Parts: sequence; structure tokens; C-alpha cells
Amino acid sequence: MQMKGKEAVFVVLMSGISLLALMFLAKATPHMAIFGTMVLIGGYAYYRTRDFKRIEAAMISGIREAIMPVLILLLIGMLIGVWQMSGTVATILSIGLDTISAQWFLPSVLLITMIVSSFTGSAFTTVGTVGVALFGIGMALGISPALAAGAIVSGALFGDKMSHCQIRRTSRRPWPVSNCSTISVS
Repeated sequence: MQMKGKEAVFVVLMSGISLLALMFLAKATPHMAIFGTMVLIGGYAYYRTRDFKRIEAAMISGIREAIMPVLILLLIGMLIGVWQMSGTVATILSIGLDTISAQWFLPSVLLITMIVSSFTGSAFTTVGTVGVALFGIGMALGISPALAAGAIVSGALFGDKMSHCQIRRTSRRPWPVSNCSTISVS
């Protein structure tokens, strides 16, 4: 079921308007608003094709493509919850208040989040775990929230892009990244 430009724009606008109307005008929960929008778009797809098998195949294809990112986000959310429930974030907060001075806070935060994000391969995980603790340290030290958040997010994104996972995924070189150190320039 391929759509042309104007029809695709219509479907996206219809989805957005339906989602917003259900959430804000009908006061539906986000889950119910998404479900209502899915029913609306499913009805439009059935009206357009009259072939439920094609619609089902397209839905399965979309789910198949989206399942890995959903699982990754699920695991990251679990890691954040485990770190917060086990006291890891609170421990980082306590140690950070004892060791980091206000003068060196922002460069330290940038470096810490770069390192953690490089190891985990996820800026989202870094911001949700170590970033929360570092933001709390910054607030306790009297650092501007905007500067603290900027250092946390910048370090996390930089480390995420420099992570071994990202380099392997985005590299266009014909050799593996692990062999890069053996190549010398004459």
C-alpha cells in the first residue's frame, strides 16, 4: 500500500490531529489516544484497500523493523530503574559532593558523561542515570541548571557517538575497527 505525497501528508496530519484531540480534548490517557489513532488509521487503510491481509502484512513488517529499538529502550529503562532503586545514583551523588569542586564541576561533568556514554554506547542511559546524579550535585553546588544540563547532554551525546558501538555501526571502512590501530601511515 504505497501512498503518494499528498495522501501521506494527509495521513500524518490526520494521525497527529487525532492523537492531540484524543489526549487534550477527550482527556484520554496516552495509551488510549494511541489506540484510538491506530483504529482511525486502520479504518482508513481498510477503506482504501479493502484487503485486511495486506494491512496485516504491513503491520507485521512495521513491527518487525521496530522491535529492536523498542527492546533496547526497554532494557535502558530497566537499567535506569535498577540504578536508582539500588542506590547507585545516590552513591554517585554523595561521592560527587565530596570530591568535585564548583570550579571544576562543568569540565568534570563533561568528561564523566563522555566516558560513561562511551562505555555504555547510549546517551539516553547516561543522562538517565549518571546525568541525574550529576545534575543533583550541580544544584547542590549552586551551578546554573542550564549549564549543568548542557554539560551532561553534550558529554553524553559526544560519548555516544564516539562509542565503539556507534563507530562500528557508522564506519564505512572495509576493515574492522579493532584493526585500526595496526594500520600505520608512512
